[in-house]
Amino acid sequence: METNDVLIVAIGTALFAVAFVVLLALRSSLERSGHGRWPWIALSGALLGLVGLVYCRRRQQRMSKANAQ
Repeated sequence: METNDVLIVAIGTALFAVAFVVLLALRSSLERSGHGRWPWIALSGALLGLVGLVYCRRRQQRMSKANAQ
């Protein structure tokens, strides 16, 4: 089964980035309720998603080269 891994990882990364912005706007209320780490968790998800994008793109390029030969 062939999937577009780059698109899937890009969507997940974008969702984490949006969550970071929203949670950053709500930071004071999150800290009052004891959830002050949530924005940083979302930021970590976005950054790891960027690493995943690089990995998936390189993998896709290597697979394309292998299939062309």
